[in-house]
Amino acid sequence: MSGVIAQLEGTGLSYYGYTILLNSKTTLRFYFVKENPDTDISDIHLSIGTGDEQVTYDAKRYNDRYAYVEVEGIPAYELNNAYTLSVGDIVLGSYSALTYIKDALTDEGSQDNTTLINTVTAMYRYHEAAVVYFNNHHN
Repeated sequence: MSGVIAQLEGTGLSYYGYTILLNSKTTLRFYFVKENPDTDISDIHLSIGTGDEQVTYDAKRYNDRYAYVEVEGIPAYELNNAYTLSVGDIVLGSYSALTYIKDALTDEGSQDNTTLINTVTAMYRYHEAAVVYFNNHHN
């Protein structure tokens, strides 16, 4: 997500990064650094769909320095669903859990992290199997 820092100039926010949390549910989370504890985070959103079908996720305060926006509970067969990340009228891009998986597999810094590589590879394979299963049992 190059150029994000310049795009957020004047918002009191800087893009920090994103991750996938794998607890009992799969969560895609994006972090922002706040210039000060009172920085307004109400313009940070993730959304999917359009019109009446659009679902929007609002940012939350992590602590005085960070804020985040997340999609929680992503089913394995929907890891490819793309969410639009925006701050006000500034669209930062479209991202899915598979985007994170691709970034983890192609980032040079991740290549020495065998646990991460094995985890995201397994997630990708599980996603593929879940899509096949879902398509065969829900059509």
